[in-house]
Amino acid sequence: MKTKKISVDDRQYVAPEVMFGELPAVLYEQRAADGVMHRHSEAQLSLVTEGSMLLRLPDDELLLSAGDAVYINCNRLHEALPADERGFVCLCLKFNPAAVGGGGDYGLQEKYVEPVVRTSAQNVLTFGPEACTEIKKLLAETEELTESGADCPEIRLNILLQRLWLLIFAAAGREEERTQSVSFSEKQRLDMLCDYIHKNYAEKITLDDIANAAHISKGECCRVFKRIFHTTPFRYLVYYRLNRSIELLMETDYSISEIAQHVGFCSSSYYTKCFRKEYNCVPHKYRQELHRPETAGIKE
Repeated sequence: MKTKKISVDDRQYVAPEVMFGELPAVLYEQRAADGVMHRHSEAQLSLVTEGSMLLRLPDDELLLSAGDAVYINCNRLHEALPADERGFVCLCLKFNPAAVGGGGDYGLQEKYVEPVVRTSAQNVLTFGPEACTEIKKLLAETEELTESGADCPEIRLNILLQRLWLLIFAAAGREEERTQSVSFSEKQRLDMLCDYIHKNYAEKITLDDIANAAHISKGECCRVFKRIFHTTPFRYLVYYRLNRSIELLMETDYSISEIAQHVGFCSSSYYTKCFRKEYNCVPHKYRQELHRPETAGIKE
């Protein structure tokens, strides 16, 4: 089993990897020393085999112990860190979800794959003990397949991916049920809170301002965001401002200071700090990359 060192470009993307010709999938080990904030165009299914891993996301953290598995959706920014001094070892299967549908006119892609890939609430999925045991078994079969030189590897790998996707799809369904369990009144509150942020993000906003928009306490405001969006009101505000700033970087000639002011950051330095934390590059560099005829190569 190969151990992979993560290398990213200026937007924190790992270079796409292809295995078995046109069926994008690769299996490798990740260790604590490889931790770096990154994202990839493929989906990733990871199983912790030794130690404990802290999966850090821009808006949350997950603690995973040996035997735990997690699905990380395409383009999701994340970082794997050791939870303690023992470190960890993680078995990772990176693959293109489009391979699961297999093409044809059966509607598999539209019915079973796209709902998971396109739903932002399902950026990361966790699994129960029985599913983790099955994932461990299927990844062991995948490892044996990749190293044995078996006949028809593309077909065999496709079958394994579909068996794994059944578990991912089931986990996504449970997450959807949990999200839909939000009460009507709570959904109304969230709509009011988000509507206030979307209309006033360019102004100076406090937690009191956001909570007052729905006539609730600051504590209840934080609980609503944590329960539904898995983040805090302030982080949601920052991410929303950053997203709006990217539109200005793409579509205008505003200076970085002007953009920071337009989207509500108190200073260009703080805007740059938040931008760098999220995208691992400064705003003007991001703008340069957007206007390059070809994307930058991977850093070695």
